[in-house]
Amino acid sequence: MRRQWKTLGFTLVELMIVVAVIAIIAAIAYPAFTEQMRRSRRSEAVTGLQQIQLLQEKYRANKPTYGTVAQIGANATSERGYYAFTITNNTATGFVATAAAQGVQLKDTKCLSMTLTYAAGTTTKGSTTGLECWN
Repeated sequence: MRRQWKTLGFTLVELMIVVAVIAIIAAIAYPAFTEQMRRSRRSEAVTGLQQIQLLQEKYRANKPTYGTVAQIGANATSERGYYAFTITNNTATGFVATAAAQGVQLKDTKCLSMTLTYAAGTTTKGSTTGLECWN
């Protein structure tokens, strides 16, 4: 009686083909993933700036001028710390609120700084590259 042996497993060539396919997929997917993460973190800046605008209006209802971050009771950084908030040019008729990227968000070179300017009843949104950061 003769026994026949079945070969089990993969050859080295088959294994290398699978590794190459995985490497190609990873090379395409990882940059797209990191860019999407940067874009999703921008929502912290948008939310923070909108919160500052609401707090400013509440503060201004009882004071002669708009306030600083500390005066209005706003947080100086976003919830997860990706943005730092400042308020400049606060007068009786307006203010400029800025969200500046920090930490890993500094790699988001398109939107390092986002601004919300309120002047005489008009709100203007801006950033280092225009309005695309607000979308």
